[in-house]
Amino acid sequence: MERNSRQLIDDTGFDSFDAGSISESWRRQPGSPPYCTDLNVEEMKNAIAKSDRKQTVINRDISNEKIAALGKEYMDIAVSANYPANFDGHEVINIYRAVNDLPLK
Repeated sequence: MERNSRQLIDDTGFDSFDAGSISESWRRQPGSPPYCTDLNVEEMKNAIAKSDRKQTVINRDISNEKIAALGKEYMDIAVSANYPANFDGHEVINIYRAVNDLPLK
């Protein structure tokens, strides 16, 4: 089953890898190094290993404040999936990258 799932993901042009068990899923939650940071597979593996449960909660709260500061208009566009030509979403990616000490995009 896992092999078929991974093959399907690979066939659609994405890279797949086993990110761990459900009990370790906190390592990929909002505020954690891999969450919404646009990483390649090798970077993702390192980010998951770097995750710290307590710091993830702190980073989540800081990120939420910074994202809210982008304003309602930005958030309306972000959640609509109806992006204007000049919208790339890197503001949110860079917020998550910054709180996790990752290079900005």
